[in-house]
Amino acid sequence: MGQQEGRWGVDAALTNVEVSPWQHAPGGGPLDAWVQARDFRGRVLFSSHGDSTLYFPEFFADPMQLRRAEGEVEWVYDGPNTMVSGKRLSVDWDGAQVVGGFGLITGNQRGHFGLDLDFSEVDALERPLAQWLPLSVMDDDLRDWLLDDIGGYVTEGSLQLSQPLGNDVTTEDFTATLELAITQGHLPIAPGWPSLDDVKGRLIWQDRVLEAEIEHAQSHGVTASEGELVMENDTLNLSGQLQADGTALTAFLQTMPDIDLSQLSDLSVTGDVNGDIALSLPLDIPEALQLEINALPRFSEVVYQPLDLPLQAVEGDLAWLQNGESRGLVGEASGQLLGGEIAADFNTQRDAIALQGNLATSELFELAGVSGRQGRLPLEGQLQWQGNISLLPTPTLRMDSRLMGITSRLPDPLPRLPSSHGL
Repeated sequence: MGQQEGRWGVDAALTNVEVSPWQHAPGGGPLDAWVQARDFRGRVLFSSHGDSTLYFPEFFADPMQLRRAEGEVEWVYDGPNTMVSGKRLSVDWDGAQVVGGFGLITGNQRGHFGLDLDFSEVDALERPLAQWLPLSVMDDDLRDWLLDDIGGYVTEGSLQLSQPLGNDVTTEDFTATLELAITQGHLPIAPGWPSLDDVKGRLIWQDRVLEAEIEHAQSHGVTASEGELVMENDTLNLSGQLQADGTALTAFLQTMPDIDLSQLSDLSVTGDVNGDIALSLPLDIPEALQLEINALPRFSEVVYQPLDLPLQAVEGDLAWLQNGESRGLVGEASGQLLGGEIAADFNTQRDAIALQGNLATSELFELAGVSGRQGRLPLEGQLQWQGNISLLPTPTLRMDSRLMGITSRLPDPLPRLPSSHGL
């Protein structure tokens, strides 16, 4: 340290240095540093190969916990203005590799701060992803959602922040862009709902809008693809394509909140279903959830196990609709049952499931334990029938038939041949 030719200068090697944040420039330590200064400008080369911290209090809720750090900081004082820049920053932040820099200009009650970081190898599988995110500058609802068990492995990512400084600066002047490529991710669908797991895609936060491009995800064996998640104006919107086999579908349906579908455990389902989902959730009013799940089942067999009763070649076009407290299943489905056909028209929002079909009387007697192999059956033919299921207060099935298409083998005077008027 000294003066030469009228200029002050410093060349110094320092160890275990700790500095406090100043304006928006970060603080941290302990670090080893080589300091060079000439009058109103200088630079610091720093490094640490042990535990240390780096803290941007205006942007990150907690100091970065570092295992390794190195970089360069330069400053220039030019009259009313002060300029500080961080260059070639490279740190190990809780196992994540982060490189980048920052810049700060202050003076005359105005200024600007910018931060540019690139991420890789962020392991948020067991720890919340939020600890690597600038939560301090995010809206409350977004911050709460990000803290709700969201994680994954970030293969690569970037963060750019731009903050004007001054007395007349508002939050609208702040801009930020965050992009993360995520694998093995997990995130919630909605309160009470099962989470999406094995998420692969990209998370983008820009202009205070969060978007997630979901290339692949699954929940209880239901696979989602071509998905999109958008959080804007305190509302979460989710959409995507769905695919599942019968076992996965029944498992997922039984996890849906506020609906008792435990009776689905009595079904054995073979086949696949394709569909899509659209969800809109106001974060401040979760009970106002809007949900639509469309499904095209193609099941080779559905067996009601207590009766060992198989329903075969099941196809349909169904939709689960939910708007706040109003919810229900609508659509149509058909299949083959007891040697005949069955068709169902669902509208559970109106407490209605309409049924119609036909069946072979021989199959009906077989179900009752009477075999045609023991002799001629009293009734033969294809029985046409109609019915409906009322769901409230308890599920009730009503069926009727005019016995059209039936031949009676009963003694006189009861025997009749099949006719359009029935028996």
